[in-house]
Amino acid sequence: MKLIDDRGRLFGLINIIDLFVVLIVLGVVWGLLTRTAVLERLNRSYAEKPVEILFLVENVRQYTVDAIQPGEVVRELRSDETVGTIRTVEVRDYKEKVPDLEGNWHMSPVPGKKELFITVEGRLKEYNGAFRVGQSDIKVGSKVTLKGKRFNVETFVLKIQD
Repeated sequence: MKLIDDRGRLFGLINIIDLFVVLIVLGVVWGLLTRTAVLERLNRSYAEKPVEILFLVENVRQYTVDAIQPGEVVRELRSDETVGTIRTVEVRDYKEKVPDLEGNWHMSPVPGKKELFITVEGRLKEYNGAFRVGQSDIKVGSKVTLKGKRFNVETFVLKIQD
C-alpha cells in the first residue's frame, strides 16, 4: 500500500487537499476559541476606588529625600500609570543591625542614610478584590518602583486603606 495513491489520496482514504482544508478549519476554530478565552481574562471588569497607601523607601541619601515632596504626582515606573499624589513624607534615620564587643546585636543609625515613609492618596483599579497599577499588584509587602519628576525609588507597600 502506497502512502499516496494515483488519485492523490492519503493511504487510499482521504484526499490530501481535503485533509489540509479540514486542518485549516480546525485551526481557525481553535484560534477563535482560545482568543476569546484570553480576551475574557484581559477584559475583566474593574472599579476605581480611592485609596491611601503607605510606602517604605529604605537606604537612601539626602538628595533623594530632598527630591520627594508632598503634593507631587507619583507614577509606577514600568506602566507609567498614576498611583496618586504624595500627601506626607516622614523621614527617619536608616538603621542596620550591628554587633557590639560582647556579641550582642543592636540597631544603629547609618550615617548619611535615611528611610522614608511616603503616604500617597489616589484612585486605583480594583480587579477581583486586588488593587493593580499597570501589571503590578499593589499588596502589602509587594515591591513597587515609583517615579516622580525628579526621582525613581524602589518601595515596599506597608499599608493600604480604602
